[in-house]
Amino acid sequence: LLGHPVEFGQNYDHIHYNIRFADGTVVNPEFASKPIPDHQLPTVVESMAVARDGSTRPLTAELSELPAEFVVVTFDTRESSPYQHPPSRASIRFENGAQAQWDFRQSLTREDGSFPPLTEVFASSIRAPSGRTYTTDGGYGTGQSVIRLKTPPGAHGAFTIELEDAAGNISRTQGRVRSRI
Repeated sequence: LLGHPVEFGQNYDHIHYNIRFADGTVVNPEFASKPIPDHQLPTVVESMAVARDGSTRPLTAELSELPAEFVVVTFDTRESSPYQHPPSRASIRFENGAQAQWDFRQSLTREDGSFPPLTEVFASSIRAPSGRTYTTDGGYGTGQSVIRLKTPPGAHGAFTIELEDAAGNISRTQGRVRSRI
């Protein structure tokens, strides 16, 4: 089976397909398809820092301590399309060069070439400092994602979080951590 039609309505019926190589590599179908025009940045709904105890803090301009991970609630759309999906790349880079990312622009693999468990990339849900709970929906239409970026070893100082879509549009969030681990 190469693909199956999905009746989405709202002028967005489409073919859903996956590409997997014999070695298990999963290829992003957007990488292997004709590009769809897109000039919209990925939408950042909320960004937060997650402490080692699981508590969340707003991602303010300056954090007093280094969190265990950073979480971004986000979605991406293309031009007038009603379909929401996750950005193709998410990264965090600190001024000292420490960085972490997941990149599905071409394929999503770990350093050893294996496909990561989706729980390493997406949190199923998270409770924001405001008390609101966000979930990774992944459904057709409203596909909001809660993206996890583990804090890289040795990270400190100013940082930039980037969310990039398949067309190369990038949303950025910046901040700073005052202390080291």
